[in-house]
Amino acid sequence: MASLDLEEIRRTITELDSDLLTLLAKRKAIALDVARSKQANPRPVRDQEREQALLERLIIQGKDLGLDAHYITEIYHTILEDSVRSQQVYLQQLVNPEHSLPQIKLAFVAETESLFAGIKYINRQGKTLVQWPCKHFQQAIQEVEQGCADCAILPIENTSAGSINEVYDLLQHTRLSIVGEIVVNTEYALYANRELPITQIDTLYCTPQVAQQSSHFIQQLDNINIVYTLTSAQAAEQVKNNAHAAVICNIEEEFCTELVNIKNHITNQQENLSRFILVARKAINVTSQIPAKTTLVLATGQTAGALLNVLSVFKKYNLIMTKLESRPIQGNPWEEMFYIDLAANLDSPAMSQALAEITPQTQYLKVLGCYPSNEVKATQVPGAQLAEIHHSAELVTPVPDNESHSAALSLLNQKFNLIACATVINEDDFANQAQQLKNAGAQAILINQDTTHSNQNQQGLWQACQQRAKALNILLILPVHQLHELNNAAKYADLLYVAGDQMHNSELLEQLGRQHRPVILVRGKTANNDNWLSCATTIMEQGNQQVLLCEQGQYQGEHTQLNLMQTCRLKAHTSLPILVHAFGDITDNEFLLFNKDLYALGLNGSIIDTKPNESTQLQRLGALSKKVNNLKKHNE
Repeated sequence: MASLDLEEIRRTITELDSDLLTLLAKRKAIALDVARSKQANPRPVRDQEREQALLERLIIQGKDLGLDAHYITEIYHTILEDSVRSQQVYLQQLVNPEHSLPQIKLAFVAETESLFAGIKYINRQGKTLVQWPCKHFQQAIQEVEQGCADCAILPIENTSAGSINEVYDLLQHTRLSIVGEIVVNTEYALYANRELPITQIDTLYCTPQVAQQSSHFIQQLDNINIVYTLTSAQAAEQVKNNAHAAVICNIEEEFCTELVNIKNHITNQQENLSRFILVARKAINVTSQIPAKTTLVLATGQTAGALLNVLSVFKKYNLIMTKLESRPIQGNPWEEMFYIDLAANLDSPAMSQALAEITPQTQYLKVLGCYPSNEVKATQVPGAQLAEIHHSAELVTPVPDNESHSAALSLLNQKFNLIACATVINEDDFANQAQQLKNAGAQAILINQDTTHSNQNQQGLWQACQQRAKALNILLILPVHQLHELNNAAKYADLLYVAGDQMHNSELLEQLGRQHRPVILVRGKTANNDNWLSCATTIMEQGNQQVLLCEQGQYQGEHTQLNLMQTCRLKAHTSLPILVHAFGDITDNEFLLFNKDLYALGLNGSIIDTKPNESTQLQRLGALSKKVNNLKKHNE
């Protein structure tokens, strides 16, 4: 029997960690050899087919070693991203030799998030950072223009607070060019100088920017005086000697170690992403081997369709617009300047042709810069391959990318899907069921939660479910029973589920229409097709076009309540996706025939109820999902 001496075990782990680091360093060095090979024989840095094949092979090897597939993919996503970025940096240095300085003097607004982003960006470049703090954005730009600093880092947008208007206005008038971008995920927390219940806080210190990104949490605080400071450091200083004060700040701030963390995860969005741009005196070249962005600023005349005409040119040349921002033109009331980001290289033929066409249509046009895109999207292994590796059923469709909730609607808009409706008691219960359902072939999990949970416990459970579902690359569908549940559900769900008894809750429907999550709307018991579509229209009129309809009822012999003929008539009058949730103890043959009918009718999927910890039923789900998948392949 192996020794259980704790110190000896720890020494062994330390040695293994050292070996892992050595191997990772060797792998990174070889990745640069790959870049040199691609320099000699030009080809794109990314080869996602090879990446997918690599992941599949590693998952098979890992399975034999007792390693979970999602554990392996999570680790290798990080390794592959680092490899891609290292190759991109190497190739970029070759086409921009004048920018190959060993150190970068970086201008940034002092005591803001910009420094954290700048450090991350410069580290990726493999260079030494020389800090050049400034008082405001304009000074940071001036320091670069005057040659005091090599480049400046400026925040341009945030997923919670929106665009940084001051920076956009400065870009219009500067001679600098955008040479890079970086996106960072910033997590804020609530701190005090001691353990302090939130109900005892009487003063909250933070910067206006932090307040914008944590506004939902702040709105829940009662009778609290909010004091804004110029920097988070100033806010923290005020808290040190105030027993009933708290501060919201970035968890990476050094001064946080001197305070007590009293609440985490308080930003409006789970991923609080901020995008920063790097500006320098000289524009750079971007090799065609890596994804690039080009940023333009332009003004059109105030004539009908002037902007539309410009945008139609981008469509003509298949140029993807990733950002459109408007800002007023100073001195010209009601006239706008438009800032446009395009996922394209400035030197590409399509971009050159598009610029030539839009130039006569604009009163002002300036290229602000062409630079490497920050995004390195993780390669996913399709669910069918994962399920096959797990010796279970093939999944019907590829696993969606959970970074985009629109991908959830895209998936469910395809034929044909199986969704598991699972009763969940706690976090461990969900983790166990989610893994089994994933292996059994489910594309999504609809949580049937015990309604006795308090709001706080419910939020904690949903957050844990979101994290686990994201790790498994499976969609999470959360029910909304009451209006007060909506914000939390929208924060953690990929899709929202509204039961039939809430179909006529107009206030809830209107609020759902203001969300950016796909909504599954169940037909009420007495609702006809017109009523149902009217309720769906209420949601869409508020802006949310991501609505799926769900037919629901008993399906069991003479007790069958589902009227698929009515559903079929509805399908002829709407392009909205339609799912069917059948209750009852359905036999395997009945279920297969039922899904065959749904597929033939052009419907988009079925929901099957599951019972926790019943491995036999989960195996049945896996077998059924495989049969339905084979049915789909046969019909195609």
